Amino acid sequence: MALPQLQPSDIESIIPNCRVNGAQLNGGQKIVFPCSVDGENCAVKFVLLNNLSDDLDGTVTSKIEALRARVEREITIMRKIDSPNIVKMGSVDLTATTYNGQNLLYYSEEWIDGQDLAHIIQESSRLSIIDAVKLCGDMVQGISELWALSKVHRDIKPQNIIRRSSDGVNVLLDLGLAFDLDDKSLTQYGCVPGTKIYFSPEQLDIAHKRDIDFRSDLFSLGIVLYQALIGNHPFYTYGMPDQELFLKIMNQPIIAPNTIDTTIPKAVSDIVCRLLNKQPNGRYRKCSILLNELDQIISSLGV
Repeated sequence: MALPQLQPSDIESIIPNCRVNGAQLNGGQKIVFPCSVDGENCAVKFVLLNNLSDDLDGTVTSKIEALRARVEREITIMRKIDSPNIVKMGSVDLTATTYNGQNLLYYSEEWIDGQDLAHIIQESSRLSIIDAVKLCGDMVQGISELWALSKVHRDIKPQNIIRRSSDGVNVLLDLGLAFDLDDKSLTQYGCVPGTKIYFSPEQLDIAHKRDIDFRSDLFSLGIVLYQALIGNHPFYTYGMPDQELFLKIMNQPIIAPNTIDTTIPKAVSDIVCRLLNKQPNGRYRKCSILLNELDQIISSLGV
């Protein structure tokens, strides 16, 4: 995947009243710079529309159109949702430009000062029970608000979750793969979008890819929650071939977390197992039901 080749001085030349505040970050098909624009901190994202010949099936033109549509979809969702659990649009609107022979799209999001869940788990091995329950609640709230717009995130993973330093709230990032039930044109080439070790079983069913709903995100969240509680992925080990991984996602029964760590409350373990049910109808039919269960657990923990 080709990424834009830009230095901080380039960013400051392209965007008026912009100052780069830190090192470049890579995020999927984008590069990201922490910046201040007109004195407001934000994350400025750049997408390259050149050199797409090896990224997706189809013609170069179709790839450019698909990538542009993905970016536009992400921005549309951010504009519609006002949630403490989902990243917000910044002050720099989507803009197309050419710089040093690169065809670029750029825009900004709010800057979230905090640490992503992948680093948190890496540093501490696992979360406390209360932090894991709060993580689950924050993400279910975000999933619910996306689903109210008929959107499915499709890429819930630790790298896309930041715990905000100021209040400890977990924020869901990267809406570029969000699935719009009303848009028939997106993801039309048979590829499976998302991060494979966090796929739900239904994401692997290409023939019915348009049938997925918020319960697919719940399954991915179940994997994240399992990792947060146990410190290991429920299906994947390093170097595992894709075929073996996918068979485990679709068929391998989950080992209840409280049988691995007896300090995990049964109610929490039961939620994880239900989220990781292979069949969508075995998970939660409404996010509100799960949120009520999480509230009861928090009350029982005396928090």
